[in-house]
Amino acid sequence: MAVVSGSIDNFRVLSDGRIMVGGWAFFDKANKKACSTLKYSDQTVEVHRSNRPDISDTDNFGFHFHLNDEYQLLELVLNKSFLTATYESESKALGVWAKLKERIYEHLISSFVDKTGEEYQSKLLVNMIHSVRGSKQPIESNGQEYSKFDLEVGAVTFDSNVIVGRDSQLFLFEGSNKLHLQYCKDESPKLVSNWLNLIESRGKYLAAENIGFLQLIVPEKQSILHDKYPLDVTTPTANLRVLEEELKEKVFYSSVYDLFSNLYKHSGHNPYQKADTHLSLVGVSSLAQLVLTHFGLNYQIDLGEVEFKRRSGDLGNKLVIGKAFCEELHLSDCEKMFNGSDSLKLVEKFDPPNGHSGALRKWINESAPIDKSIVIMGNSVSERGTSQFGLSWWLSRVFKRTTFCWSSAMLTNIIEDEKPDYVICQTVERFLPTVPKS
Repeated sequence: MAVVSGSIDNFRVLSDGRIMVGGWAFFDKANKKACSTLKYSDQTVEVHRSNRPDISDTDNFGFHFHLNDEYQLLELVLNKSFLTATYESESKALGVWAKLKERIYEHLISSFVDKTGEEYQSKLLVNMIHSVRGSKQPIESNGQEYSKFDLEVGAVTFDSNVIVGRDSQLFLFEGSNKLHLQYCKDESPKLVSNWLNLIESRGKYLAAENIGFLQLIVPEKQSILHDKYPLDVTTPTANLRVLEEELKEKVFYSSVYDLFSNLYKHSGHNPYQKADTHLSLVGVSSLAQLVLTHFGLNYQIDLGEVEFKRRSGDLGNKLVIGKAFCEELHLSDCEKMFNGSDSLKLVEKFDPPNGHSGALRKWINESAPIDKSIVIMGNSVSERGTSQFGLSWWLSRVFKRTTFCWSSAMLTNIIEDEKPDYVICQTVERFLPTVPKS
């Protein structure tokens, strides 16, 4: 049976602020015929026919119309307004293509983020999530729940990167490391053995150089906040669970998993940011204190006064482009926290032309409370000292000399150059399936 087919599949913002929306429509796929009428529900909007070479070189199966502002565009994408294509007695209300809905919601939230409150942004997020999920199989959580920003608990973004947890917690779901699958697998004895051998060899090398050593493995958010994660998984991942057991008595290991578990379960503090995979202020400052305690250094970090700042996290930005989901984070007044922090100087900086690996930072702090030097080799948990949510920011204010290198391997050339008192090798749970060379 011949029917009307069509879709709204493109839009662009014009220089005068209007929005041009376009699409295509015809009757009978086998013998395409132009529709007799194309009408928009708002009769003030005039629909113009146009050529669509991707459908036909001769017939005008395309159309376009102009909307005055983003509010009219929002009505269209929420099905408050619509375009009807008719051929004789056959009619169809044309929908907005799912991929175009994704782009429209990104544009709308970017446009509205400074004009509306969080409640309005939340409604946009809800509609975007449901639209771009399309035919993806929904994730079954334990009963239908909704997070505090009205997204269904267990909802997964169209790219499978983010899953919505309870109490507005966002979690990394897949990502490049297929994180969720790691929670579904048994441990790999060979992988665990390779990690143990690597960490032991690091310890022996540094002990021979009379350098203090600490291996850090930072657990994933769902390994600690498993009650907020919408799926029933055993935490931590099997590989980390076995490594924790094997390393707990080693002099060069301190368990971040135990530290964060105690913070969360017994003290009620969340070590992670809600909309980010990275650590909260409490989490990173506690990690810095763990470092000092491990090396037997008598210095206590006191957060003191805090201020508030709006910030969108790496998961919030994956949820939708345009800083759609934000949270309040505590930022310390570092001048009151650290005496002489104004003497901190960045003396060397290198960034690779592509990616992060190999990035280097060196600081000297003549007024540091601890007259020692430290080298950190890690990733974004340690970062490059520009953010208070990275470990190197804290340690550079405590130690006289601090070097950070973005590296999964322990680079002996940097250790030989710096001759530090202490070395930290830091990784995260989701990176465990890949063992560094050194």
